[in-house]
Amino acid sequence: MEFGLMRKQRRPEDEAAREFIKSISLVTQIGITMMFGIGLGFAGGYFADRWLETGHFCLIIGICMGIGAGFLNVYRVLQKGFLMPTETGKRDNAQDDKNRNDNS
Repeated sequence: MEFGLMRKQRRPEDEAAREFIKSISLVTQIGITMMFGIGLGFAGGYFADRWLETGHFCLIIGICMGIGAGFLNVYRVLQKGFLMPTETGKRDNAQDDKNRNDNS
């Protein structure tokens, strides 16, 4: 007896569309991450310059820090999105254990 609970088989076109959407979402996330980091650095530097009356010194420092934070976040997003875990989901510690025993 079937009550309509069978899973619909996916076609290759569906998989291709799914991968395309996944790629587009990753690129969008990277863009938003970069813009958010730079924007926060800009805003922090701008308001620090107004508060401390330092010309554009804090603005430049804030933008550089925002760019650095943006790249760090992009690296984390790419690491999470592209790097696959090992089969066990953990690092292979067998080689590390062997190296520790050899050095003792």
